[in-house]
Amino acid sequence: MFLRLLRQEPEKFIARARRIAGSMILDSSYGWNVKGEDDYLVSLMQKSFELHAESLKPGRWLVDTFPIIRFIPI
Repeated sequence: MFLRLLRQEPEKFIARARRIAGSMILDSSYGWNVKGEDDYLVSLMQKSFELHAESLKPGRWLVDTFPIIRFIPI
């Protein structure tokens, strides 16, 4: 199915790859079958990945600016 859709619309490769990866993760982990292109959980996973990547950028955390605070006990 993935290859057939990719052959029909090769310009949507990234979107199709994200959908198939999300579909496999949701199906194997939770038994959730992705119904279409705009599945809520797949879009939620994509948004969480984007937020996670944003939080990992250098200088994003205060400890990156002031390394001494990493020694303050929480």
